[in-house]
Amino acid sequence: MDNTLNVVIASAPLVHALAWPVAAVIIVIILGPTGVLKGVIAELANNFMKITSSVDSFKKSVENFNQTQLAFEEAHDTLTALEGRIAGLSTDMKSLTEAFNSIDQTNFRASINNEIQNNDGNLKIDESDIPLSEEVMWANMIEKWKELYDHLKNAVGVENFDGRSAGAMAWMLADRRRSSSIKRSISKDDAARIEHLYSNYKRFLRWSGSLKEWLTSDVYRNFVMEADKALLAFA
Repeated sequence: MDNTLNVVIASAPLVHALAWPVAAVIIVIILGPTGVLKGVIAELANNFMKITSSVDSFKKSVENFNQTQLAFEEAHDTLTALEGRIAGLSTDMKSLTEAFNSIDQTNFRASINNEIQNNDGNLKIDESDIPLSEEVMWANMIEKWKELYDHLKNAVGVENFDGRSAGAMAWMLADRRRSSSIKRSISKDDAARIEHLYSNYKRFLRWSGSLKEWLTSDVYRNFVMEADKALLAFA
């Protein structure tokens, strides 16, 4: 017992001397390059990288937002300008409609008819007045001839009318000897005009499959103008 106590007492200075080096070794092991300290530093670095990445992402988001806002402002300005133009066009159309409605339609048509008669078929019309396609011009020509044809048929009488010889029917109306058997007489000039129109119309019918090859504004204008003059004979 006494020997053991003496050994402990004798080793106390040695234990005291080794205590701090052992503690330092333990601290190094725990917090050193391969311990907890390394993990803590790595975690801090990882978090710092995440923060940096988030900041960069936020900057890009702000830039994209600014660009989107700028594009929206430009689109808004364009839309505002377009709305102004539409409002202006609406005002112009309203004024044009009011001006057109204020025209005396009866006098307007009468002045056109007088102009046709006074110019003896030489009425000049600008090309820009007839911006029509070949199909539309041809449809108008058919409609104009049908109108003249119906007047001619009514004047001759349904019982005497032969639609295959419209020219001959026109000359029948110009024959004074038949004045008792017809409803209306026309002049020889009008009969010749109708005969010529009918001859052209039959030829145009044969060419109707190739309108672009022959139907020009001049052809259209002349046919419609001559038909209008012929219609005056039945007014």
